[in-house]
Amino acid sequence: MSEYKAHLQVAQLAFERNQQLLFSNIHFTLRAGQVLQLRGENGAGKSTLLRILGAFLEPVAGEICWDKKSVLLNARAYQESLHYLGHHNGLKANLTIRENCELYASIAALTGSPDNVLQQLALLHLADKPVKLLSAGQARRAALARLMLDPRALWLLDEPMTGLDENGRNILSATLLKHLSHGGMAVIATHYDLDLHCDMQTLQLGRAHA
Repeated sequence: MSEYKAHLQVAQLAFERNQQLLFSNIHFTLRAGQVLQLRGENGAGKSTLLRILGAFLEPVAGEICWDKKSVLLNARAYQESLHYLGHHNGLKANLTIRENCELYASIAALTGSPDNVLQQLALLHLADKPVKLLSAGQARRAALARLMLDPRALWLLDEPMTGLDENGRNILSATLLKHLSHGGMAVIATHYDLDLHCDMQTLQLGRAHA
């Protein structure tokens, strides 16, 4: 049974950068258990669109609705329903993986040990290692921990596969599928073909939306 009931609805979205139209006429609906894959060349607007969907940027036109209500009416409440993971991992380099998890848990008022999540991410044996000593793939997996520690309906992920080896990509895929099985949703900007057996749409950014 789905844990989440709301859905994301986007209509006629447009954005300008330096007085140049980056994209327009973006529209889609995302429901429980669905993934939207954003594709396009560098500069096509994938990262910008993710930030707009997270209510961190305002579009020049169009509307984003969450549970049939415009996200601009209460952006903070909407953002409490989502996780955004950009190019940067958002980790404190001098803290260990465990300390990063505990810091996030304290900010989000979460309780319990992060060990189960770190086990799922194949990071438990590295839990007490400072982030600055991790490989790029290990740090990227560590960044996924907060998505699992604090379940939220909508994941906005910008190139989450970057730096991951095959094992890391398999772990991410399994994590995503588990999220979807609980009724979660995800919008993912990626250069990789997502080999997920799920309800997935693809939105190609570029000339068609310029």
